[in-house]
Amino acid sequence: MGGRYEVLGLLGKGGQSTVYRARDLRAGDEIALKVLKPGADSESTERMFREARAMASLQGTAAVRVLDQV
Repeated sequence: MGGRYEVLGLLGKGGQSTVYRARDLRAGDEIALKVLKPGADSESTERMFREARAMASLQGTAAVRVLDQV
C-alpha cells in the first residue's frame, strides 16, 4: 500500500470498501486501513474523502484518528 502500510489481514467488507488490519511502517502502529473497491465511482470516492475529513476534524473524542487520505 504505497510503501507506507503493511496489510496484516482482513477486518471486513462492505458495499463500497474493504477494511484491512495493517501496520503503519513509518510509526509502527497497528491501524485499520479502509480502501475503496476497484472501479468505485466519483460519488463513492467523494463520500469517503468527506468521511475522512469529518473524522479528522473530531478531536478529543472517541472517534478514530485519520492518518492519511490518498
